[in-house]
Amino acid sequence: MVRTAIRTITLSIFGIQDDSVQRFVNQQAKNFFPDLMRSIMDKVVRMDTFVRSAQNELSNQERLSSMIDEQIGYLHYFGDIFALNCKDLNEFLHDCFVAMMLEPLYLLPLMLPHESGAILLCPASSFFFLTNLLLSIDDQNVIQSALQPLLFGNENEVRREYRVDANGKYEMTVREIVAIPTKLLFFRRLHETITGGYDHQAEFFALLFLYAIYQKLSPTMPYLLEAAQIPHSGKCTALNPELQSIFVGFLQRAANKPNRNNIRPIAMNLFTVVARRAVIGLSPDTVCEKEIVEATENAMQNLIGLLEPDLQIRDDFLDLFEEEYFRVERMEIKMDNVAVDPALLLPPVCLKDNAQNLSKDLPFDVEDDIRVRLQIFFILRKFWLDLTGRQEHLLPLTPRIANIVEVSDCIDLSNSDLLMCSIKQKTGKVETTSPSKALVTDQFHFILAETHINKFGYGVVTHVGRLENISISTGDRASINVVISDPRTRFAYSNKPVFEGTLVFADNIRAFSAKQRLTTARKGARDFKVKLIYDVLGLSTIKRSEPINIIPVSMNGRAPGPLYRNPPFLPSGLPLQELAIFGQRHRGPNENNAATTPAQISDNSDDTNPVHLV
Repeated sequence: MVRTAIRTITLSIFGIQDDSVQRFVNQQAKNFFPDLMRSIMDKVVRMDTFVRSAQNELSNQERLSSMIDEQIGYLHYFGDIFALNCKDLNEFLHDCFVAMMLEPLYLLPLMLPHESGAILLCPASSFFFLTNLLLSIDDQNVIQSALQPLLFGNENEVRREYRVDANGKYEMTVREIVAIPTKLLFFRRLHETITGGYDHQAEFFALLFLYAIYQKLSPTMPYLLEAAQIPHSGKCTALNPELQSIFVGFLQRAANKPNRNNIRPIAMNLFTVVARRAVIGLSPDTVCEKEIVEATENAMQNLIGLLEPDLQIRDDFLDLFEEEYFRVERMEIKMDNVAVDPALLLPPVCLKDNAQNLSKDLPFDVEDDIRVRLQIFFILRKFWLDLTGRQEHLLPLTPRIANIVEVSDCIDLSNSDLLMCSIKQKTGKVETTSPSKALVTDQFHFILAETHINKFGYGVVTHVGRLENISISTGDRASINVVISDPRTRFAYSNKPVFEGTLVFADNIRAFSAKQRLTTARKGARDFKVKLIYDVLGLSTIKRSEPINIIPVSMNGRAPGPLYRNPPFLPSGLPLQELAIFGQRHRGPNENNAATTPAQISDNSDDTNPVHLV
């Protein structure tokens, strides 16, 4: 609070438009700013030392967060001073900041081809400070001083450095000019950081720095992007060869076999944002764009090759597939948050049962490896669809199967094999028991219905859930416990099941029969969705000449009868098997003649628009 008050007071004084006040401010600034820079420099070095040595745990994250807040506060303070547009004060602050902070601390570690004995920040810290510099300061002179040496210069552009003298104090020295400087040194360092895979923190903040360059320069300084061959306008015909190599090399790393140098999903997500900006900035159908699309396709194929054995042997692959798909759908990069996230500046951890933070951390076991590969596959698939201008027709899996039954629907139960039961559910500490309900299933749904008060043989649906997401366990002799989860929220901290309760039957024979039916129906529903996963991955296990059919006869006795409500729009003339699958190809009139057609859907009552459940 004291620091904030002091900054507010000094900004108020700096902004006074009076010649005598400005002369006083300029005179005092000659001592104030150098002393402030030396204090900040010492704190920057301490923070860098902490980043190098601290483990990624909560206490260290909190300690680092306070350091980050202090440094970001200084950068915002300088940005506010530059925004006052006091010419003499801005010139002095610019020279002081560039000479004492920007060149020897932020830029030098990225511009030296070898160790020189100077104090150098680690690459992660350098990219971190440069990224937040672009986000915090709008002064074009400062931005140009930061980016010009990186994009166009060599090691002779940055010669100031800090060393430790005999007394253990920091002193600034100036390096001699190199006779034959190294060209494109920054891009080489960028290539090593992003494609090397040995430093996860530096890799992430290097990508974030590229994203910040786009965010800052596209609207204000596009000429710098054009000079550096970084496409941004949609009319560029070439991409910087070094950046092109970085993009392709990063995609080649995406499908490596499991090791500690694998890409984290959060880094891959950020990469696709940066690469998408670059491709959008290119003219259509350029060679660079085609190479990136081809590299993306190769990475996806390699990932599919790694996922295929697990798909064939793991019973829980469907659960992992859907969980990670919905997790990736909710994954987003909020620039202001990730730029100051201490967990991303510290080394990633490898913890058991850490699926919640797996996009930022390293996999612990085989299941984590599968989750990470699935996340990267979904990110790359979305990126590939964007590049090729295609629409997603195969994901998510659930909407491809028509939601035939919903709560409050009225269904005909007269032709169905029913099992009557009551439901015990807990709300907090209160246990409630419902009136008797009918348990019935179709191929995809678990249905509980209560007797219709006006129509004999009909029922009103009170609970419905997907069979593939059901979990069944035995209670006492005459009951079973049922939990139906939702894959869209199953990975969340506050996961609330779609249905959770105990089904109580009249005797143990009915309870055993119900468990057997639900188990069989669950297996059929899961097998169907696994076939859809084969379609998504483009694997040849399913012959495409044999379309995926919905079995017209229930696997659990007879299915419930007609459902009375306004049905969704169904294209006329299509077999029912395909009407229930969105995105499936249309069969010709001579294919699969034995399939059920809409003309075969009967009307068993006076109501209109009946649709049979299958």
